[in-house]
Amino acid sequence: MISFIARTDEGKIKIQAKSSWDEVTFSEFLQIEKASKELDSITIFSILTGIDFSVIANSKDKELPKVLSEVTKSIYDNPVWENIAVPKDLLLNGTPYKVPTDLENITFGQRVLISQLYRDNDNIHEAMPRAVAIIMIPSIFGQYDTDTQNKVKEVTTWVENSSAVPTYGAAQFFFQKSPELSIIGHSYFKGFQLQEMIQESEN
Repeated sequence: MISFIARTDEGKIKIQAKSSWDEVTFSEFLQIEKASKELDSITIFSILTGIDFSVIANSKDKELPKVLSEVTKSIYDNPVWENIAVPKDLLLNGTPYKVPTDLENITFGQRVLISQLYRDNDNIHEAMPRAVAIIMIPSIFGQYDTDTQNKVKEVTTWVENSSAVPTYGAAQFFFQKSPELSIIGHSYFKGFQLQEMIQESEN
């Protein structure tokens, strides 16, 4: 984390910004990646600082662009996302769970849930945390049962709040290797270049 002082309509405020991807959750990472594509630096700054979008957008602090640049440069020294190793475990809700690697033989229940995922989501940013949760469910709870739908919702929240880098590594693997997920995963991960998009957003 890095700290700085900014002036807003409400006076001076102390702001702490995330300066490492290790401090960013998977949900925040997906929001940053989406905002990068839209060249939306205010949203990115809001995610990294926790400061409301309108407060940043309406600030008259002439130093704020400089601060924004310092914050983004600090965190955008990022790993090569395409080459992140598949983690052996994912830390979800404080507990490590084994990442499954045999994606050719997922259960019928997982296939049904993934088909629902395609039906209900046309946005991969929204679908990705739930997809990871569906694949991880057997590692966490064992066999599927009548309460699995609720469990998927719970684990999706865990995935969203997990650390960005290892979870992205698992998600990339799932979407590339699972026949059911690879249909949309291939085009997304093949064209994924966060660093270039972020650099464009700074210009």
